[in-house]
Amino acid sequence: MILTPDHAPVGSPRPARPGGEPEPITAVRYAAVAGERAEQAPPAEAGAAGIVGRTIAPGEVLRWFVHPVLDEELSWGATHVALDLVLDDGSRLSQHEPRDQHGSLATARGLGEARILYADQWNDVQVGLEALVGRRIEEVLVEVDVPEDHEADLLEDLESEPGEAAPPAPLHGWIDGPSLAVPPADPPLEDPVAWVDTRRGTRSAFEFSRGNTLPITALPNGFAKFTPATDARTRRWIYQHHRTHLQGLSLTHQPSPWMGDRHQLVLMPPLGESPDASPAARERAFSHADETARPDLYAVALEGGIGMRLAPTDHGAVCEISLPEDSGPGHLLLEGVDTHSRLDAAGAVFDGRVQGWIDSSPREGYDRADGATRMFVLAEVRPAPVRVGRAEGDSGGGVLSFAPGTRTITVRLVTSLLGQDQAQRTFALELAGRTLEQVREEAHALWTRRLQVLEAPGATAPRAAPCTATSTA
Repeated sequence: MILTPDHAPVGSPRPARPGGEPEPITAVRYAAVAGERAEQAPPAEAGAAGIVGRTIAPGEVLRWFVHPVLDEELSWGATHVALDLVLDDGSRLSQHEPRDQHGSLATARGLGEARILYADQWNDVQVGLEALVGRRIEEVLVEVDVPEDHEADLLEDLESEPGEAAPPAPLHGWIDGPSLAVPPADPPLEDPVAWVDTRRGTRSAFEFSRGNTLPITALPNGFAKFTPATDARTRRWIYQHHRTHLQGLSLTHQPSPWMGDRHQLVLMPPLGESPDASPAARERAFSHADETARPDLYAVALEGGIGMRLAPTDHGAVCEISLPEDSGPGHLLLEGVDTHSRLDAAGAVFDGRVQGWIDSSPREGYDRADGATRMFVLAEVRPAPVRVGRAEGDSGGGVLSFAPGTRTITVRLVTSLLGQDQAQRTFALELAGRTLEQVREEAHALWTRRLQVLEAPGATAPRAAPCTATSTA
């Protein structure tokens, strides 16, 4: 086995880091051959020294990421890899029947035979250390235990001389880590909504799919659905987990990226005196650690001190936007995804009301929207803006500007396929006078009732979470 510091695969939907962890800049590249069983301490650049000398505390978990590469022979030999710990009593982690979060034996041979590691992407391995509490870590080892390739002697290497054995096919991958920490506490089992992460399946693209889902916040079978948008100009992959700049919160009716979206409306608070509302200019960086993505609530903290929170009703939502103290005048952008929309905000300076419509039909130039009719929009903005105008830059939307010192903007939004009269009636029924927390609590109750039909007796947290997430899709 050969271990070398190396640049790890990053920057595309395929080599995803589970859990939204930061992409590694440098990791350890391991290389082995079929039939090889070996162990070796990783290079100093790997960062393993950070846990050497540590005494294992109650509740701590050993965690690393591994990116095995699928070989041409499809042997999956590169998945037969693990980390081992040498302890102060002379024993090793591998001698204590270690188990990962899925219940698989967390040794090189155990993980390989369990077929739990996916090739050509990052895998998150978390190993419980309950039996080793109080012991000190003396050394970290990378271990490979690759089975023999029993079919190798059946294949003739055309480039080899007769009687000359073909060289073993190389097997390789990358390991990043390890770390030692107490993981966050699991949500209470009595609250199934808290187990849902609507971002599952969103690290997808045209080239590779993990589900082609959207992190939708909506009621069960709700009329209106909302998603964060990392690309506010597309009808297809609106939110991609590997992109960490938000261009707005979007009303969506997308059945799948292959069919495309319709009736999109985007909300975003641009900053500055006369902000450029172009998607690339207004987008703000964010971390997935500062993001809550549940069916009853979407919340995110953006670069520059901006916060956005949204809770759904059947035909709309309440969105609260918090602005930093030193941001200057506050603004709110409302726009459709293209020119086939119209929003009238002229009267908003008097009563905070915005109304308009969005078209997404073949007649309007979108050939995947058969049957789509005009969607009508009604919004109430508090406080009322002091000025409204057309957005600057690459945007056909409108910008509402607020009085200096405004720190919170609340938008109550409803939609209708019938007309403005119906939208006003819906607003009175679903949103008038209601706070975001009141709306969220009702959505939470509806989702709790829906999800309580699921039972997963004895399931570990990694097994229970996908059950609730999948049921909201």
